[in-house]
Amino acid sequence: MKNNQSYWFVRYRIAVLAICAVVFALSCVPLYYLKTDSNLRSYFSDEMKALRDTRQIEKEFSSTEPIMLLAKADNVLHADVLNQLSEICFEIEEQDWVDKVMSVFNSKNIQSADGFMLVEDAIPYFPETDEDMTNLKLLIESNSLVYGVMISKHFNYMLVLVQKNSDANDNMVYESLKTIVEKHKGPAEISIAGEPQLRAVINHDVRSDLYFLMPAGVLLMFLFLWFTFRKPAFTLLPISIIVFSMLAAFALLPVVGWKVSMISLLVPVMILAIANNYGVHFVEAFRQERASFPTQPVQNAIANIYKRLRWPVLLTGLTTIAGILGMLAHIMIPARQTGVVTAWGIAIALLLSLVLIPVLLQYFKTIPGSGYRKNPLTRRASLLLSKIAGNIIAKPVLWLVSVIIVMILAGSGVFWLKVDPNAENVLPRKHVFLQTAEIINNEFGGSKNISILIKGDIKDPEMLRCIDSLEYRLKQLPQTGNVVSIATVIKIMSKALYEPDEPAYNVIPETREAVAQLLELYSMGGSPEDFEQLVDFNYSQAIVNVQFRAADNNDYRTVVNEIDKSVSGMNLDAIYGGYALITYHMIDAIIKGQVYSLVFAIAVVFLLLWFIFKSWRTALVGCIPLIITIVVMFGLMGYAGFSVDIVSALISSVVIGIGIDYTIHFLWRYRLEVQQGYRNGDAVFRSLTTTGKGIIINAVSVILGFAVLLFSSFVALQSFAFLMITALSVCLVCSLVVVPAICLLKPNTVAP
Repeated sequence: MKNNQSYWFVRYRIAVLAICAVVFALSCVPLYYLKTDSNLRSYFSDEMKALRDTRQIEKEFSSTEPIMLLAKADNVLHADVLNQLSEICFEIEEQDWVDKVMSVFNSKNIQSADGFMLVEDAIPYFPETDEDMTNLKLLIESNSLVYGVMISKHFNYMLVLVQKNSDANDNMVYESLKTIVEKHKGPAEISIAGEPQLRAVINHDVRSDLYFLMPAGVLLMFLFLWFTFRKPAFTLLPISIIVFSMLAAFALLPVVGWKVSMISLLVPVMILAIANNYGVHFVEAFRQERASFPTQPVQNAIANIYKRLRWPVLLTGLTTIAGILGMLAHIMIPARQTGVVTAWGIAIALLLSLVLIPVLLQYFKTIPGSGYRKNPLTRRASLLLSKIAGNIIAKPVLWLVSVIIVMILAGSGVFWLKVDPNAENVLPRKHVFLQTAEIINNEFGGSKNISILIKGDIKDPEMLRCIDSLEYRLKQLPQTGNVVSIATVIKIMSKALYEPDEPAYNVIPETREAVAQLLELYSMGGSPEDFEQLVDFNYSQAIVNVQFRAADNNDYRTVVNEIDKSVSGMNLDAIYGGYALITYHMIDAIIKGQVYSLVFAIAVVFLLLWFIFKSWRTALVGCIPLIITIVVMFGLMGYAGFSVDIVSALISSVVIGIGIDYTIHFLWRYRLEVQQGYRNGDAVFRSLTTTGKGIIINAVSVILGFAVLLFSSFVALQSFAFLMITALSVCLVCSLVVVPAICLLKPNTVAP
């Protein structure tokens, strides 16, 4: 029997321990430079057309992502409320990070006065009497630029839009706004929404989750391993691998210049769930070896288990890394980064499990074997696995048919599967951000915005009529609330100069000169800067702002398709962008990323299994549990109403990377038993009742690792945890039932 002293890492164990300690200390240094990034734009490359067009629009017309302040009061026109809100708006305007504040306090009211155009402030006075209030309400109701746009139809909400500088930090802006709102407390309740604020909220919650989930996960794993092994040393060995791997993974982020995104929160959880797998197999095998041969030297016990486990552990680690690297086929940049960082952490865990744990195990001089058999968990696991093995051996066909029926029934739910691109839905439903967005959807036409940039002679009546026609078509959509452009303003001007029975009333003028005259008349009471968000100074470019509601990808598709159809039909020179459009194109990215990463991961795992077992049939058997799991998982998602989002889109690669371990460990042990001369039934029984214990411990520890995400601040991560727990449970059952049943029915499938 080969003595473990012949292994180089045991001969130089002091050096190995010293190197590990130094690397551990060095890994802590880069963590100080970790930064977060919640900007959805950074999730995609600059090759995305919607992203390029959005930047071009913002270069000409400032940000397409307004911050929205929502004020709620019984009557927002009450003098006390107006005083409070005006003070807030005026102080915001003084901030260095502000480009423009759009509110009722700087909006205009265009009306007729004895045949002349009169341009006044939308709020000319703060009401002091009931008569003042009645007149002001009538004035607001007649102003289509304000009524239903900045003040709700029932006068209980007011909306303020804030355009920030493109280089302003989201977190700084968020804190500044909160300070200003807190400073000017009053009768109105103020809440904040908008994509920049969503990013700030996510940035805050990402850090909170990171600080909570990592220690909570380690503690949960410690308790499980303690319950399983009942020995401090056996518990601390896998835990040390987890902590070391987490640090190494996160240290890689600042080293290569990457930031922590919401998707990156999966890194510590995946490493927590996976990193202890390999060490657990060594510890469990060591316990079994000591229980079976209590009198043999510890060195010989380690040599035996290392000889038996080094290849399956190494190969399961490599296949897990390959599966996780399936994220490299994803379109989203943070998904690729998460794949690389997680794979790096797993590689460190694999290396430490193969080197450090055998080194440390040799110091376990006296471990009584009887304690292993007396462990109630061990007895229950042995009894359960014996029953499972006996049933599978007796009725392999029944088990296979049952699994196939369950797969078909569960998989049918895929027809109800939806894609959810809305980043805000990662937050809890009761989050104030979502509640504010919902009010804006109901009272102001929608919280989503798409900006359409149209180039040409904007004063040309034909061009203005095309813009007006585009507005009209978009307003007919049930998803669309408000659509505003310079054409809207021109028609309002015409209403101020003409009577309702005159042909020129509420229409685009017939000539360019008439358009220019309207604008000139407006400038006598107003300012050209009033339209800077709608048209440039030279009237060569105009913006159409589309405000709409979108619950799912079908709503996005309806609005975008109508824009495409109208712009193309009128042959307009136009581009369109905005956060909502980027979100819409993310739908395709999510679907393609899911398909690409799934195909890539399964293909790589198949090739690795073929290489490992030297048989394409064995490789195919190894992939069957994964395929069944993926089908069942997506089907259950459809039945349960879970949507595919930016987080759950990664689940395929993760499941494949982790789930393949169970099958490899069983097939490897089964092949060893066959090589030793055992018949198929006996080989299956011995494999399930020995290696099966390590597989179950492995699976339960992984499931507990992902269960930590159930306490995340993000609904998307909570859903991810639930789906992973379900998927890994299905994969475990398939590995312990389907694969053994196939081995019994097709003995030559696994080459001896």
